[in-house]
Amino acid sequence: MPSITVIIPLYNKEHYVLRAVQSLLDQTQQPDQIIIINDASTDNSVVVLQPILAANQSLIELVHNETNKGVSYTKNVGISKASSDYIMFLDADDSYDIHFIELVKKETTNNSQQNIFISACKYVPDGFIYPLIPKQYLKNSHQLTYLDKLAFIPFVGGSNVILKTSFIQKSKLGFDIEEKNYEDWLLYFSLLALNSWNFTFLSFPYYLYDSSIQDSLSTQEEDYSNIKMPKLISILEKEGKPNTKKLAYSIWLSSSYNKINSRINYLKFLSKHKKILLQNCSLNKYTVQVLSKFFLPITLVEAIKNIIRNK
Repeated sequence: MPSITVIIPLYNKEHYVLRAVQSLLDQTQQPDQIIIINDASTDNSVVVLQPILAANQSLIELVHNETNKGVSYTKNVGISKASSDYIMFLDADDSYDIHFIELVKKETTNNSQQNIFISACKYVPDGFIYPLIPKQYLKNSHQLTYLDKLAFIPFVGGSNVILKTSFIQKSKLGFDIEEKNYEDWLLYFSLLALNSWNFTFLSFPYYLYDSSIQDSLSTQEEDYSNIKMPKLISILEKEGKPNTKKLAYSIWLSSSYNKINSRINYLKFLSKHKKILLQNCSLNKYTVQVLSKFFLPITLVEAIKNIIRNK
């Protein structure tokens, strides 16, 4: 039976991290190693963990960054310390269904030649299931090859991805510590390219993404002049994935709107990127969301967003 390491990057999640760790301890088959990397938290995240650490010393390792290094550096530390056959990442404010590790061990055993596994995810509390795999993929098998013509983003952050440790080591890739936008997607798409765009899809939504939490980094306000286009866009262009590139670009435009504190500043942001905008922008649900935010009341925008999400 393959061994599993779960890596939890931790920064100021004192109200949620116990739930994340407990979801691993409650598994029908526990992981073989849990590594928590504290990225110099300034709240009580480490304090609340002490009882559970003391009771599970052989299973859980707590590592400290001396200073705040960011999520990419922190995940790379976890990778360097992992000793199992496969690696998973669990965000400290999310959790896993109790059957998830058992499923992963079963699927990695049955598909031992595969390097990348991607699972479905359930948004809680609303029950939305992601990713929405195009039906053309799922005819007879969950052994899939990513197709640009059916472009979609299969990753929910990084917590629905399982990677063979030897494959990561051989690739000599890691999370880009200089990248602040979609650094997880950057790594995973790069690994997919190295894996001939093949992956195994696990259709059970056993990763539970807490969409109710509002203090995520993805929603913090920024100066529009500081928001840079993700390196992911150029990687997808290099790999000959034009549809996926345009989709990722549209998602970035939409998420950037959420980070900018006014419509005027967002127009300035668009003007700054107008050349690349004309090259990459396409009409899809993400650009429709941005347009609706400009011209419609917020309550109507949220209603439209929920309708689009469930299409």
